[in-house]
Amino acid sequence: MKADLDEAHKLTGESDPARAAAAIARLGPREVIVTMGGQGSYVFAEGQAHAVAAFPAPRQVADSTGAGDSYLAGYVAARLDGAPAFEAAKFGAALAALKLGGTGPFAGTRADVEALLEREKS
Repeated sequence: MKADLDEAHKLTGESDPARAAAAIARLGPREVIVTMGGQGSYVFAEGQAHAVAAFPAPRQVADSTGAGDSYLAGYVAARLDGAPAFEAAKFGAALAALKLGGTGPFAGTRADVEALLEREKS
């Protein structure tokens, strides 16, 4: 399940993303993602909790609509490829950051996302 922090707060009464994710997980979902825009995200999966930093937004943000959906699409794609939850969350965060640079849906490639992940390692 993916919720932004406001949605998670309304669902659980918790304003802390770690506590909100854990509370949602107790309701049944095996994987919970709480997104916080430029403040990153929090992932609770496989019995482990991970804080995931946001990637820097492009200098010129063209459109933030759909950034959360882009994050989730990247997360699911990486999980389907066998990535652990934390790595999938980083992939989703990178994809969302790249999406901010263009209008409409993400028009880049997997290679674009992987290149951003590589640049951020160094």
